[in-house]
Amino acid sequence: MSKIRIRHLIARRNRDGSSRWYWQPSAELRAAGWQTRRLARNAPPHRAEMAAIEEAQDINKQVDDWRADTDTARPDDAARPPAGSLAALISAYRASEEFTDLAPKTAKDYSRYLEMLIFWAGRRQVASFTPKQVKDLWRGLKDDKPVAAHMLITVARLVFEYGRREDWLDTNPAVKLKLKRHRKRRQEGDLWSRADVDIFVATADAMGWHSQGSAVLLDEWLGQRQSDIRGLPRPSAAGDFVFNQNKTGATAVLPTEAVPHLTRRVAAEIAGQEARGVVTIPGTPLLLCETTGQPWKEDHFRHVFAAIRAVAALRAARKAFRDARHAGDGWTAARDAARAEQERFLTRKFMLLRHTAVTRLAEAGCANAEIAAITRHSLKAVETILEIYLVRTRKMAAGAFAKRVEQERNST
Repeated sequence: MSKIRIRHLIARRNRDGSSRWYWQPSAELRAAGWQTRRLARNAPPHRAEMAAIEEAQDINKQVDDWRADTDTARPDDAARPPAGSLAALISAYRASEEFTDLAPKTAKDYSRYLEMLIFWAGRRQVASFTPKQVKDLWRGLKDDKPVAAHMLITVARLVFEYGRREDWLDTNPAVKLKLKRHRKRRQEGDLWSRADVDIFVATADAMGWHSQGSAVLLDEWLGQRQSDIRGLPRPSAAGDFVFNQNKTGATAVLPTEAVPHLTRRVAAEIAGQEARGVVTIPGTPLLLCETTGQPWKEDHFRHVFAAIRAVAALRAARKAFRDARHAGDGWTAARDAARAEQERFLTRKFMLLRHTAVTRLAEAGCANAEIAAITRHSLKAVETILEIYLVRTRKMAAGAFAKRVEQERNST
């Protein structure tokens, strides 16, 4: 497989060589009222293709739901996947508790890869698949999209394993493939510095997005996924954040009264909502969108975050320019420093706050069990999780040397 095709997704070339993406319905769908849609309008160039794929898959899901509910759906023999086929297995998997019990975001992400599998070989009999065919699927995607290739095989493994347990096939062809997983080792420069957080928070406040600043400030300490920060409940009377993580269901109890500046920020967040006349009921999340007074939606949160980051990057660039000039650098050198700082700041991702929190806890000398108490991973999984999230910093290395020096001094 050289390329995965998505139903109704087309690209049109611009004069500069870039692409415009559209969801273009068939004649049958157009006759039923479905119209061509422009996709990935606001996505940055390097994300445009994946954003278009995601939007097209969401629209295709709407079409599938519409077909299931309308009398004008395709004839049964064309709409129903062949018995024993991969598409039929995926349909059964989607109806199983293994899929329906997934967190909503996880189910949405899996659905994209399930549709890719259907278009890869949906009508092929499940029992006919071999490990080589599955590995060839991975090879066809790994060079251009290594992370997506890994996730596609991960979802395929889950589907085939469900089929094996339900007697659709004897062995799972997606296990023990010995795939070389692409995983970028995070570097110290990927982490949010204290200055990065301060600049972002100040910019968010100045732009009227206090809740976005609070989200960054909180997550640098709490180390949670974005969905859990968006749904973070108001603290208890004792000052604890008590919630169940969306992805794992694990219960977290985080006593942030031990961090004074977080306590002050939370109080300011609540006071600001009261000043705006926002009406809340039990269960209302702490962080509410300033323009709607409602909990943040994922896409809206992401777009506003990116807008704040862009302005914050300009502020960081101006500061870098001033600092360079004050240090005696020439205008050209100061300009280059400003550009480099702006580009660096634009790489600050919300997800990296989780890496930052874990790394800062480790730098502070926290034991694995203490880190797990905040991130809510099981103790068994802590070593693996630290391998993913922990960045080995210069401060850690310096601390290790200092401990050895102290030990050798005491032993002489």
